[in-house]
Amino acid sequence: LGPKGRSFANSFQGVNASNPPSGPSQTPFGRGFDLSIIGDIILHKGKTFFTIGSLVSALETDGKSKILLNQKIITQDNKPSRIFMGENIPFHGSTIETVGQKLQTTSNIEYRDVGVSLNIRPRLGKQDIITLEIEEEISQAEPNRFARGDSASGILTSKTNMMTNVHVPDQSFLVLSGMVKTTEIKRKSGLPCLGGLPVIGAAFGKQSTDEDKKAILVFVRPQIINSIDDYKRITKQQQAICTDIAPEHDISKALEILQQDTP
Repeated sequence: LGPKGRSFANSFQGVNASNPPSGPSQTPFGRGFDLSIIGDIILHKGKTFFTIGSLVSALETDGKSKILLNQKIITQDNKPSRIFMGENIPFHGSTIETVGQKLQTTSNIEYRDVGVSLNIRPRLGKQDIITLEIEEEISQAEPNRFARGDSASGILTSKTNMMTNVHVPDQSFLVLSGMVKTTEIKRKSGLPCLGGLPVIGAAFGKQSTDEDKKAILVFVRPQIINSIDDYKRITKQQQAICTDIAPEHDISKALEILQQDTP
């Protein structure tokens, strides 16, 4: 954080994600989002937030938002890294027809990754400034929609992607937004038989149009690891997060297995 962020934090001592001024509903988001003061006040639906953690926690609590991906990855300077979570869906690729005494058709089965993909290449600069080359893609198979009648051929997928290059200070948050998708859903209901009659059917039926709007936010927080002490500290932080999610006995048992395999 720069001088502005430090001045802001000193002016509001005692105010944090667990004690925000707008009420107790903004609880700390303890699954990977550090509770860092961001330097500016965030207003959302009449409430005030001072940290990224409290904002994300409130968005998830209202039931209208969900987290698609919350992963960590370590990579070297100027080396590409990729995170993917989703499915590998089979579909019919190229088709070869052989003409002879009998027509033979051969189809090749290909696979397509459908899900959330995040590609990042970091470049370290002066004064701990990190240049991030980011490519983010979210895709999903459209239910009950096919280009042809075959259930495995011509699968339709929707895709949202973003590519950018940005400079980010060490341990600072980057928020990418603007990916908004609006879908109109038309519904028609009515009495059996009567609702399908011409002219008078409108009196026994009802039509409605709903609008489904989805906005995607991407939070990225790079951190430079300079020493083995940084590795140990980050490992302990992730161990604490995993312990909160999974039973402590399972985490301890997994760590014992890793230690046995380490020479």
